[in-house]
Amino acid sequence: MSTISHEIRTPLNAVTGLANILLTEDYLPGQEEDLKALKYSGDHLLGLVNDLLDFNRIRSGKITILEKEFNLNSFLEDLQTYFSVEAEKKVLSLS
Repeated sequence: MSTISHEIRTPLNAVTGLANILLTEDYLPGQEEDLKALKYSGDHLLGLVNDLLDFNRIRSGKITILEKEFNLNSFLEDLQTYFSVEAEKKVLSLS
């Protein structure tokens, strides 16, 4: 499980890294939401893979838990960006 997870992380890091680069460059006006959704999706998938690795560490007794502060507003904005694309496809409003 650990080997597979590490193999998945490598291309996911490339996806999120390229999304970050694209967001700093010039892009067409309609591409910003798509780029943000791509970045969020890549980050989310990377988080899931990291969770699998953490689960393996927990099972083997090789993990310590740390508290970490985060920006709730930024997190909620990222969620809205990600889900608004799907909502628009279904002609729904997300707030």
